[in-house]
Amino acid sequence: MLEVLLSIVFVVHSTGNGGQYTLERAQWYVGNVELHAIDGSSYRIAGYYLLDTDDPQSLRLELPELLPHADYRSLSFTLGVDSLDNHGGPREGALDPMHGMYWTWSTGYIFLKIEGTASASPQPKKRIEYHLGGFRAPYNNIRRVHCAMTSGQEARIVVDVDAFMRTINVAQTPGVMDVRSSADLIDQAVEMFRAP
Repeated sequence: MLEVLLSIVFVVHSTGNGGQYTLERAQWYVGNVELHAIDGSSYRIAGYYLLDTDDPQSLRLELPELLPHADYRSLSFTLGVDSLDNHGGPREGALDPMHGMYWTWSTGYIFLKIEGTASASPQPKKRIEYHLGGFRAPYNNIRRVHCAMTSGQEARIVVDVDAFMRTINVAQTPGVMDVRSSADLIDQAVEMFRAP
């Protein structure tokens, strides 16, 4: 069985504008995982996973035992929830609204949530909250993430929150909680995911 182990990089780091931040929680949806072999073949696993820094078990994805034998060298996944599943409204399992990752029927799921505090934040208690999502034009923020991996039974992906935070001027943008503003940050969020 190939296991995708996601390594998380976080805690206290510096932001792009010289301040410090503390990550309290990060959650994000990974969907339609696809493994790409060196021979050009690929294997796709449908469905969604909710990864949550408050739930360490969620950071270890176990893929099906029936995974075809191949020399897999990269993987890709959807960051967020595709438009088809957003149109269906709230669901069960990873997509259950009880996880706090659903806005409304018109705006759908939050794809990525980063919350904490930052010294440069003008918000009460120095709060920072980045809730990114959006599945309809002109704010279709669904993105595909591609990461290299080494061959073997375990693939590691680093989720480098610091890389994302360095792109934000926290004093000007201490939070994002709508689809329009999400469009300004979603591509930087994709850059958080990389091989070790």
